[in-house]
Amino acid sequence: MQKLIEIFPLIETDPDLAAKYAVALMFAIGTVFFMICNAIKDKKEKKRIEALRSHAEERGLMFDEKTEIPEEPAKGVFFIQGHSYSRKASNITHSVKAGRHTFDVFDYEYVTGAGKSAQLHRYACALCGLHGSTGRFYPVFCMEPENFMHKAEDVFTHADIDFDLYPRFSKLYHLTGPSREKIEAFFTPGILSCLESHPGLEIYSDGFYITICRKGHLSPKEFVDFETEAGEIIQAMAI
Repeated sequence: MQKLIEIFPLIETDPDLAAKYAVALMFAIGTVFFMICNAIKDKKEKKRIEALRSHAEERGLMFDEKTEIPEEPAKGVFFIQGHSYSRKASNITHSVKAGRHTFDVFDYEYVTGAGKSAQLHRYACALCGLHGSTGRFYPVFCMEPENFMHKAEDVFTHADIDFDLYPRFSKLYHLTGPSREKIEAFFTPGILSCLESHPGLEIYSDGFYITICRKGHLSPKEFVDFETEAGEIIQAMAI
């Protein structure tokens, strides 16, 4: 404190010194502000994780804050990410029931780009191996919310699979896959009606596993709502 008192008169007479101390002061204020924001963010995330853990344990389900999803499902259902890295699953609730099936629900994130262009992508995901009880398999497909780029591509590729009797679904989603015939047979009226009630989802199938995704770092309530809607879709898709 004494040193600061001694410096003030010098600052008043030395503009360069005043500028240096002004920069140092702004940097210090910025650093403290950044640390406070991080501390608040960390505290909020801990409360979120505890809420998800409580929701799982109240139903007698196992919850893993930090774990890996099985390698083979990860390869199959996250192929759509392309050139991504730093892939991480966390906060997994295991064996949520959906009719005669069970699924895992979790946070998932990955990074695309590098340096200043790096971008973090965060999702809530539900993963289910629906073939397990029947020995039957599912068509490979990719279903995403339809956007302008999809519409522009389809002018040339005609890859989007639409259903004339379900215009709302066709407007909401861009559906593609290697076998149009198998996909059209799989998406029954029951499945299409169900999906019309749940806009904004991404669903991927590699033939063995189905993954349902909703973009964003969801709040505990939003995460529970997502778990419920994923269960409804899995029951509709069960064969």
